Amino acid sequence: MNLTDKLRVHPEAALELRSARRWYRERNRKAGEAFGLEYKATVGRIIQAPLRWPIYLQGTRRHLMHRFPYAIVYRAESDGAVLIVAIAHQAKDQAYWRSRATLPGE
Repeated sequence: MNLTDKLRVHPEAALELRSARRWYRERNRKAGEAFGLEYKATVGRIIQAPLRWPIYLQGTRRHLMHRFPYAIVYRAESDGAVLIVAIAHQAKDQAYWRSRATLPGE
């Protein structure tokens, strides 16, 4: 099984990722690329060891990105998958995403 097969991304988190990458890319192409690479590296660490980071809010966990002021909020699922709930800027209210604790239709 491919590691990305274990990854699920809430639709609103996907929008947040695109928005953040666009924001950095509009200011500096290399910063936009660096953001994308940092996101991929952070998600890779989460998929490798999803229980490594402490419980956060509503049964989620949070991994801070190293080079950017963002946190990846996720939930480790019982089937071994990881659900990314939010790509949250740390200056935002850190609980705005609470209604996303599950994917639509669950």
